[in-house]
Amino acid sequence: SYAKLSEDVFFKPNLTYFLQVSLTVDENATQWATPVKGNGSGDFVNLIYANGFIELPEKTTHFKKGETFKVWKFWNNNAPLVSQEGISINFKLNFKQSQVAVS
Repeated sequence: SYAKLSEDVFFKPNLTYFLQVSLTVDENATQWATPVKGNGSGDFVNLIYANGFIELPEKTTHFKKGETFKVWKFWNNNAPLVSQEGISINFKLNFKQSQVAVS
């Protein structure tokens, strides 16, 4: 799937950038990607605020609000575990029940 950037993003290295984002869908069924502010590539804690990545291509440094990019979702729904404001958001977990025989 694809999403539009909700704000401008600047990225200087000549690399493909997988930007952490919080995905939302507006009343017109447009999917928007809001960047999740982080502290670099080793910052896994901020992933709780995101529900996907957008793929920003190399050889570009300025990605403009409203431009459309490929999305890589990593939750089954469109809600991150926690909003960036620290408010919990409802989400559904699916667990399989298993029976274990103990002898």
